[in-house]
Amino acid sequence: GDYYDLYGGEKFATLSELVEYYTAENGILQDKDGTIIELKYPLNCSDPTTERWYHGHLSGPNAEKLLTARDE
Repeated sequence: GDYYDLYGGEKFATLSELVEYYTAENGILQDKDGTIIELKYPLNCSDPTTERWYHGHLSGPNAEKLLTARDE
């Protein structure tokens, strides 16, 4: 199944669970070179999947044009 993990460590069902775990457990989250990464507080960001379809840099109108051209 799908899960989130960092470098083969603990596995989490959701990204929120992963962030909560590493925020509470100071000193456990490390970069590949061993540098400790301290999570202090969440940063708000917009969801990249707010459109009905999401395919990288392909916009909704461009997706419609491609599908119409292929008669799908």
